[in-house]
Amino acid sequence: MISNSFKSIHTNNFLKYSLLIFATLIILFSFAGNVHAVDGNFGGGDGTLSDPFIIEDEADLAAISSQSSYYYILGGDIHLTSPWEPIEQFNGNLDGKEHTIFGLEIDNTIGFTGLFIQTYGAVITNLTLESANVKSEGGAAGAVVGYAQDTIFNNVAVSGNVISQLQNGPDIGGLVGIMEGGSITSSSFSGNVEGYEVIGGLVGRIESGGSITSSSFSGKVEGYGMVGGLVG
Repeated sequence: MISNSFKSIHTNNFLKYSLLIFATLIILFSFAGNVHAVDGNFGGGDGTLSDPFIIEDEADLAAISSQSSYYYILGGDIHLTSPWEPIEQFNGNLDGKEHTIFGLEIDNTIGFTGLFIQTYGAVITNLTLESANVKSEGGAAGAVVGYAQDTIFNNVAVSGNVISQLQNGPDIGGLVGIMEGGSITSSSFSGNVEGYEVIGGLVGRIESGGSITSSSFSGKVEGYGMVGGLVG
């Protein structure tokens, strides 16, 4: 015969272990269901079309580099406080939600450069970069993207300077250095764009049927060959 006290102890232990297992499963599912920024959480979201990651600060923006295929929105204006390390590749969707990234500073970069070095099939919309200062020592350069393939830009505005410091620096544009396919719509650049050849106020070089519509440039474009107000 099993005593009532033994039954009580057995039941209590069973309940304790059940609660411990349940709590462990909750923690595991929480980690599995969310991808986190490098130094902590994004402001919310899970990176899907219906629930994009919310970028709230400089660290969140930089964290795109390790998670380049997701959906993102800006949760507010972002003030960059240190020189920017360009994001190697982006093929996701970034909606600025009419917010502004202030103080993009890129200096003496060799190779393609911009907020993003390269984009492939990306979508970048409703975004402003203010007081951008991009200096390249070689390779295509633009404030937003160095080399953009099949990328859609819509309602993107940039002010500042994009300058090649290389004597023969080609493919320099206010928004994009080289644009292969894709489109730019309702976008603008105001400021200075300088390089050697193939220099444009919006795009340095366009290839493979890329298009620009309802977009503008204001400022100064300087170069020694193939220089244009919108495209080099």
